Amino acid sequence: MIGDWFRIKPLSLNRIPKLRSDSVFILGNGPSLNEHNLDSLKGVPTFASNAIYLVFEKTKWRPYLYRCVDTVELPVQKDEISHWARKLRRSVFFFPPTIFPHETPLVSKNVDEVIKPRKNVCFFDTHPLDFDGGPRPGVVNR
Repeated sequence: MIGDWFRIKPLSLNRIPKLRSDSVFILGNGPSLNEHNLDSLKGVPTFASNAIYLVFEKTKWRPYLYRCVDTVELPVQKDEISHWARKLRRSVFFFPPTIFPHETPLVSKNVDEVIKPRKNVCFFDTHPLDFDGGPRPGVVNR
């Protein structure tokens, strides 16, 4: 269940748009993106991450869900990522609640100090999968 994986702030779980498709596309950020017409994915549920916004000038396509967990990309590109979170109000942006920047790897930084919380931005905590059938972690609140 999605609630086992996400701590939402300020987006609540019941406000995440439901997928109305049997298919979704997960896009990476490699050079092969330049070989494909991403406009053909417009209207199709897509998941993208990290520096995907670099292709936005070449296409009208935008991701349905975006996530960034790259501890280099997130602090360095916070203004660009924040710009797209403001502009793409129909996309949902997911971030970890904390990162350990490379310049201070032993000191965590709250991501909500880097990326401003807004209606389409939420933060998630990851938990290891329990394949032994034990209790599953629930939503984590700050």
